[in-house]
Amino acid sequence: MTEATVRKRRKTAARSSVSLKFARITPDAKAPYRATASSACYDVFTNDTVTLYPQRGQDKAYKVPTGVAFEIPEGYHLEVYVRSSTGLKTKLRLANGTGIVDSDYVDELFLLVENIGSSVVRINKGERIAQLMLVANVPTELVEVDSLTKDSTHKGFGSTGKD
Repeated sequence: MTEATVRKRRKTAARSSVSLKFARITPDAKAPYRATASSACYDVFTNDTVTLYPQRGQDKAYKVPTGVAFEIPEGYHLEVYVRSSTGLKTKLRLANGTGIVDSDYVDELFLLVENIGSSVVRINKGERIAQLMLVANVPTELVEVDSLTKDSTHKGFGSTGKD
């Protein structure tokens, strides 16, 4: 890729940037941030110290406060993921896998976290455990049809038809 192409892409990206407004629900809440200019996601912090006990067969998710709320632009949503280092170093997972926050939700962002390990885990106030990404919604029309035009030869689970 030539230097001119790189400059053109940066200029286009700068023109097409979108503002994601946020507010601190509590004065001591930490602002989300991107660790580097190339980071796809913003790290979010816990706004309370929470002790998470192992599930031990129980369906138990904890609501972990972040202390921040977002004004998500119309036509966008936030996707919330566990940070890679959280997944590597702990048995903490987001109970919903990937959190989706629609533009009409304006309250505090809570993380639904579960401890799938066998040990008690403590999350300290101010720790980064999740990250979020602003994603544009693709305008989609759901259309019901009697049959699909593509003939599916895959009868199993997955794309190859093999379980």
